[in-house]
Amino acid sequence: MKPLTAREIRTASVNCTKGEAKRLSIPHDLAERPWDDLDFLGWRDPQAPGRAYLATELDGRPTALALRCSSATSWQTRRSMCSMCMTVHTGGVSLMVAAKAGRAGQQGNSVGAYIWAPMSTEFVVANARLLTANLTASLDELAAAFDRPVDSSTLEPMILAGYHYGKRVGGAEFVTALAIRNRVARSPARYFDAYDVLLTPTLPELPVPLGTYAEGAETLDGLGWIDRLNDRSPFTMPFNVAGTPAMSVPVTADTGTGLPIGMQFAAGYGREDRLFRLAGQLEQAEPWSGRTPTVWAGNRTGH
Repeated sequence: MKPLTAREIRTASVNCTKGEAKRLSIPHDLAERPWDDLDFLGWRDPQAPGRAYLATELDGRPTALALRCSSATSWQTRRSMCSMCMTVHTGGVSLMVAAKAGRAGQQGNSVGAYIWAPMSTEFVVANARLLTANLTASLDELAAAFDRPVDSSTLEPMILAGYHYGKRVGGAEFVTALAIRNRVARSPARYFDAYDVLLTPTLPELPVPLGTYAEGAETLDGLGWIDRLNDRSPFTMPFNVAGTPAMSVPVTADTGTGLPIGMQFAAGYGREDRLFRLAGQLEQAEPWSGRTPTVWAGNRTGH
């Protein structure tokens, strides 16, 4: 995108008053930004982390938006698994909303919405019980079929931990977990009655090195293992549970490693067509077939 000055950003702000635009906290190093590599510029207000700003080009003209966290409650600054939408996740990812431009914004209307009721620790435990109980049943069946032991000689530490945790899941606990999962699975329908598509990051952080997920696996039980997976991928988990269509699209890449950075698109039940059309339009605008990391199947040495 073209370089922008502080004055241009203030003038281009479409969803705040002139007085608010004058008070915007704008980075002092605009001249040093790699503008040729940017599709947009986003930053958080260092004096008010609950506020953020976004500047980009639309039809060749600069446009800027003021954003704010959807909840100003103090617990939002803590990292937890309580809610996909109301939690600051790994990497500082949180739901932001923007006041609408014009009269609607002056009346307090905003773009952005809460989607699910809080997915509490209860949901994480329920998910762990369902996954590990099914894992245990599958491993027992395979072990019997191939006459192999279920121990550290055949399984990695995290899988073995999940197996032992699943062994302890009782019938009543499993039924309760199903009820919790069903409640969460039905909740996206209300959102997609009003909205066509939900956009989230695929992950709340940059791609991590191989082996990161398994660090300290020997000390984790089955619940700790599932909690780690959920914590690292909080945006994809709800759609795995709900069964509604979602896809991850490589919108850009990490400049340091060349590894893809994904955006997740999700739609209502049975609306895969909407996702494929959206992804197709994006790929036409920003083709990614030529993007590869330094080391990949076509260049295994990285030279």
